Amino acid sequence: MKHRTGHSKNRYSFALAILDGFSALSDMSSSNELITLKAEQVEELNQKLSQMRHDINNMLSLITAAVEVIRSKPHLTERMVEAALEQPSKIADCIGQFSEEFQRILGVPDS
Repeated sequence: MKHRTGHSKNRYSFALAILDGFSALSDMSSSNELITLKAEQVEELNQKLSQMRHDINNMLSLITAAVEVIRSKPHLTERMVEAALEQPSKIADCIGQFSEEFQRILGVPDS
């Protein structure tokens, strides 16, 4: 039963992190102010976004690999489930970090 509790907690934490990470972005959408970015800022955002996509893809690959190991080596199930359950919070952290960088680059004040 320990893992079932962990599953829902991880899902909840993941959802909260996403909502928290993008709260400032939703605040921005209500503003009618135009933001002008310099080419360097656009490039920096592009690099950060590319890194985030790469990192999240790696984390999702770990989940897929864990499932494949469970299928072929059931005796490793507990270990693989633990590894897979670590990934959603890492993904949420990655999204949150990108959101913070996005806000920093755009000059959005902390709320």
